[in-house]
Amino acid sequence: MNKISKSETDKLKLYASNLDNLAKHMSTDVFSNKDHQHAAIAISKILKYSKKSFVLFDDDLKGDIVNNNAIVSFQESLVEFISRGGNVKVVISDRDDKVDNAQLRFFLEVLVDIFPNQMELKIASKAFKESMKKIFSEKINFAIGDNNKYRLEKFGESTSEEKTREASVSFNSEKYVSKILTIFKSNYNSCYNYF
Repeated sequence: MNKISKSETDKLKLYASNLDNLAKHMSTDVFSNKDHQHAAIAISKILKYSKKSFVLFDDDLKGDIVNNNAIVSFQESLVEFISRGGNVKVVISDRDDKVDNAQLRFFLEVLVDIFPNQMELKIASKAFKESMKKIFSEKINFAIGDNNKYRLEKFGESTSEEKTREASVSFNSEKYVSKILTIFKSNYNSCYNYF
């Protein structure tokens, strides 16, 4: 993890506090989410405030979110969520052992082994990826907690290498989340086991 300045740490703590406030009040507000550090915080907060389910669709296991843990730890948040009885489904667009973070892959493998009824890790099928892209007519990554919390990253015309992590977060948007979850669930069984 790169060292960050005290002023940047203070800004990230304020961002985390603002997300806590939105989540506690079940706000329907949409909050911006601009980089890996913000993504790590947002996803950890979605896990914190979710009770039953968490789904994630991302490009890879490079660990960019995991490596940005100055304010919160995605890994700790995930373990806490599972320990409370939550169920997790993660779908990765592509597996590449040369670039994926080996520690993150091992961490997820251990969770799948220890909690096989609560934790699943899959690789997206072509049909799954195409279905996800059709939702907004562009490539997306997302994290969804229960049926109303989300972090959504849209790519537009850019490739994953060009992405800037411009995304949005909301802690109470059941109608918006429903659209994504319906497609996710109907295509999930076409995906392949990661391990």
